[in-house]
Amino acid sequence: MNVSFRFAVIGLVGLMLAGCPQVPNPDPLPPAPKVAAFTASASQVAAGDTVSLSWKVENASTVRIDDLSLGAVSGVSGSEGTVDVAVSGDTTFVLSARNDRGASASAVLSIRVSGSAREPLLLAVPERIGAGQSSALAWSAPGASAVTLTASPGGAIDVGGQSASGTVTVSPAVTTEYTLTANGLSRSVTVSVTPTIVALTASASVPDAGTGDAGAFDAGTTIHVAWQTSGATRLQLNGVGRGTLAEITDAASIAMGSFDEPLPASVDPAQFFTYELVATGAGGTTNRSVIFGVPGSPAVVSFTGPQVARFGDGGVATFSWSTVEAAQLSLLAGDVEIYRAPSAQVATGSVTVPVPSSDTAYTVVARGERGGEASKTLLLDVVAQPTVSISATPTSVAAGSPVTLSWTGTHIRNVVIREVGYGVVFSATGMNDTGSAQLTPNSNVTYEVEVNNSLGDTATASTSVTVTDPITLNIAETGALRYGQNITASWTVPGGTASIVGLPHSNVDVRPGSTDFDDIAMTGTALAYPDSTRGAVLTTSFRMPYLGRVVGETIYVSRHGYLAFGDINGGNSSDVALPSGLLEDMAIAPYWESLTLGNVYWQLKSVAGQDVLIVQWSMTTATFQAKLYASGQIDFEYKVLPSSPAGRTGVTGWLRDQTVVAPATAAVNTGFTFFGPVMSPVTLKALAPGPLRGQVVVGSARLRVSADLAQVVRPTELVTSEVLSGSAAGAAATWAELRNATNAPVDLSGWSFGLADGGAIPLSGTVPPRGLLVVGASTDPSINGDAGVQVALADFAISDQASLKLQRSGVSSVVALDGSDGGTALVNDVGPFLFTSTGGAQTCAATTTYGALGLRGTPGSDSTCGFGYELQPIPFGYFDISDGGTSLGTTFDDALYTVDISSAPIPFFGVSHTSMVVSTNGFVTFAAASTTSSTDYLGSAPRTTDANLLVAAFADNLSATGGIGNLLGQRVGAGVDPAAPLPHWIVQWHRYRVFGCSDDINFQLKFFDDGAIEVHFAGMRSGSSSQCAAGASAVSWLENATGTQALVISADSTSPGIRPYTAFRYSPR
Repeated sequence: MNVSFRFAVIGLVGLMLAGCPQVPNPDPLPPAPKVAAFTASASQVAAGDTVSLSWKVENASTVRIDDLSLGAVSGVSGSEGTVDVAVSGDTTFVLSARNDRGASASAVLSIRVSGSAREPLLLAVPERIGAGQSSALAWSAPGASAVTLTASPGGAIDVGGQSASGTVTVSPAVTTEYTLTANGLSRSVTVSVTPTIVALTASASVPDAGTGDAGAFDAGTTIHVAWQTSGATRLQLNGVGRGTLAEITDAASIAMGSFDEPLPASVDPAQFFTYELVATGAGGTTNRSVIFGVPGSPAVVSFTGPQVARFGDGGVATFSWSTVEAAQLSLLAGDVEIYRAPSAQVATGSVTVPVPSSDTAYTVVARGERGGEASKTLLLDVVAQPTVSISATPTSVAAGSPVTLSWTGTHIRNVVIREVGYGVVFSATGMNDTGSAQLTPNSNVTYEVEVNNSLGDTATASTSVTVTDPITLNIAETGALRYGQNITASWTVPGGTASIVGLPHSNVDVRPGSTDFDDIAMTGTALAYPDSTRGAVLTTSFRMPYLGRVVGETIYVSRHGYLAFGDINGGNSSDVALPSGLLEDMAIAPYWESLTLGNVYWQLKSVAGQDVLIVQWSMTTATFQAKLYASGQIDFEYKVLPSSPAGRTGVTGWLRDQTVVAPATAAVNTGFTFFGPVMSPVTLKALAPGPLRGQVVVGSARLRVSADLAQVVRPTELVTSEVLSGSAAGAAATWAELRNATNAPVDLSGWSFGLADGGAIPLSGTVPPRGLLVVGASTDPSINGDAGVQVALADFAISDQASLKLQRSGVSSVVALDGSDGGTALVNDVGPFLFTSTGGAQTCAATTTYGALGLRGTPGSDSTCGFGYELQPIPFGYFDISDGGTSLGTTFDDALYTVDISSAPIPFFGVSHTSMVVSTNGFVTFAAASTTSSTDYLGSAPRTTDANLLVAAFADNLSATGGIGNLLGQRVGAGVDPAAPLPHWIVQWHRYRVFGCSDDINFQLKFFDDGAIEVHFAGMRSGSSSQCAAGASAVSWLENATGTQALVISADSTSPGIRPYTAFRYSPR
């Protein structure tokens, strides 16, 4: 006789049990969701007002409120609650409640704003559903007496007499576009239906040999696979391990169909047949699998357990399994049975055992009721605290010769070798207790090896290597370099010449007819994107030098044609020429543009002995890639590009002036190379202190070379702060004062004063840290008018000059000398400043009298005229108080809070203050709260009518992100803040956003007891191409008491804009 076996799979795998299968009773349907209440505190408000939305729902697992204009409202959760929402125009709020089965209920509220535009809005919640699920269509059509709603496909929809606002529930079987028409205007929205595999079964007829045992399949016997789907337009049936069995495009067969597969003449009694059905529709792709096993033959479907475990301290290991057609199950350690499962755990079960003292193979054995058995084995790697030692052979080599680093130890599973002062130079996983790596050092070096046992336990050791005759990178210019000046880098190779790769030069090699596109779409790994506002995160072992830093551990990749070595705005698709503050720092952009959907792939390869990281954008309209070499070279290659628009191509650093832009527009089969090979010597720009890094190729070896720029002085860090260019006492009484705003002495060797007539006066001497140096014609007080000149300069004659340049290597800052030749010194404020519309001056005339000649000036000391503060960038040192700080209030939108600081008053422009007013809109003022508006967002220039006497950290129309944002304050004692050991006050805006933008911005002010003020910007992530978090509409400045002048970091612009993880200091003079 024939016995029929059939089973259906609802999850990934169906399990066939011994005996006749039983069909389980279906779970009872949960009750449908219900909206019990949905109300607003007001139905009509003024633009910018806040309304409170309250809701109460029943039988719902998820609740959301959508603004038809702006999308989802944050801070909505739970079956009952209230949320405050700012309203800028007529809008409709839709409350949607859904249960786990996809059933939904909805309600609508409309809010009117006087004078707002009256265009219709249409929203679908949700916009993507599964087959058989529903979506709520909600609309707002202010002033409409009638509306029409149509579906394509489908035709007209009955709106039940609703007009100015309303909602209907739809359950489309396929992806459908809905169009609302009101007042002659139309709005459309699409509901995408994800295809669903409703059922998938596999069955076969098996002959009985008449012995009570299940016989082998006969030749010609078939397995019958049947399905039922919804919302699909195409099916593909795959036999796992056997290829594609069928492709189905007929609509009727897609909805319900079957496939028969003939079996071979004889089948291994332990064999399984796995079928995968892939359903594709307009709403996406889904798949489901079914496994058919030969009846009577036991099989172990899965056997899982830890790969590594730690011995001792009561360590245990848990093993889990699933089987089919098994009547008994045993777990063996080696060849010894250590566990036999009770009948209830034969099909699915687990057991926990002590970790043994050595590596052990664990085997699960399943035995059938009618005989036969199946098994699977796992090897448990048993480890303890690792140990390691390392040695170098040889310990002294010539440059270009290899060194073998050998390590030995116990319980080593992963190895990382670092070159001290550089970073990772070797890494490997799955290592044994002994191993080696060959490296080629170019300087005396210490290597540190760090090993772990895969469970977090580590051990380290180090060894040193001496290199004779290293190849050195030499910088011709020495001493304190001027920011932006040209410097000359050179190197020599014994016995010949060699190019260097990776130096940050501005020469971009354009390669027409390039054939170097290395397509990795089939071999690379596709990146996963969490949402449209974030980039994909790529973590690899790859490292490269980039603008003096070693990068590569974490890379953020945007869909829109660029990557960066720091967090990015995933929605940043601006079409703006480079350089631009809209593109993030430390970015590599082969084609920055708004790109349509597609995939982004990555792959790490070894090319000519070095690591190359390839990131490839395979988008709908463009295919291109960036190749990052371990040497620091960067290549761009292009396979497909749209005819328009043209993307932006270049690289950025952490300073705006480090941006390098491609000299031509990207084109198919054209390549660009940044930081490619150059011969000695090469001209570079001095932009920041620290190392310049590159690689010299000598034979088959790549030797890292570097040179440190010890000191690079910015224009605001060394200035001509005061000048007396003439008096009745003659040239001998003239002088100039230099101010050093850095924390290191500045040697003036190589610097000079440039004169308006083309001449120059070489400078000498040293300006002390955060101090002053007076130079002039004579140090003799009897002839210099008691000016306190500290360094006499030859040929110091400036009385007939219109201006004075402080310069080095052609880069200078200029001070006009008008008014400084009548015995009164001219005081120069550095800025950058903004003034009111009536204007202002960056210089002022000294009023203090000095010396026996009655001249006016303050040589060698701070002047009493001028702005009173100077601005400098400083290292980032954000001290987060979001957990320990005091919340300043409960309302974080257009609110002012007066903070008592009488316990440690703050001096501001020389006046001590015992209170300050903190605005949720990103600034602090020392004016009275009564004179400050809660909706004061400040303008693009100082105004006497705004709040004055203030520090604007990031002044804009701000509000805290609902439920997580906060405005906090805290007094920090000495030694608490690692970045600022002196006591200070902190005001912090935590998880804020600009109105109308999807931002996550975080910044703080630090007020010190000596009057210094610091601004620190932490994560400043924008959520759209507007880049609001970069300061497009924000101001950051310090403003005087009258509101006539401000010392500016940035003002209503992304140039220079606000960059994340940067900081600035306002120092009183």
